Amino acid sequence: MKTLIAYPRFKKDTTYIIPNTVVKLFQASMTRFVYLERISIPDSVSTIDPAFLYDVGSKIKEIIVFRSFGQMKLSIAPTLAFERADFKENNITYIFSSQYPESNKCQPPFSLSSSSLLYFYLNLK
Repeated sequence: MKTLIAYPRFKKDTTYIIPNTVVKLFQASMTRFVYLERISIPDSVSTIDPAFLYDVGSKIKEIIVFRSFGQMKLSIAPTLAFERADFKENNITYIFSSQYPESNKCQPPFSLSSSSLLYFYLNLK
């Protein structure tokens, strides 16, 4: 999979870990979902459509973006992606890592091994 076209609207999971094979999030790929609250974006994603996240209201609580050491933050157009969302771009958590196990590459931070060297960059309100 190279481009995530659409997350299933009525899938009952509250957390979605985007596969490491995805490099692009398509327009409206994460929109109008019913149950989803948390999204984890791997460091393989290099392109995000400005309107990938649209019309989600107050549903989304957390977005975690993994970046390899030296990799830049993702560029997300706040006027489109977060137009109809309570969640804003400055609430995204970025995790920069110089090393972490391949199997844990896109897991929420609490499940990473303790031997991993992590650099956290948190954007707070």
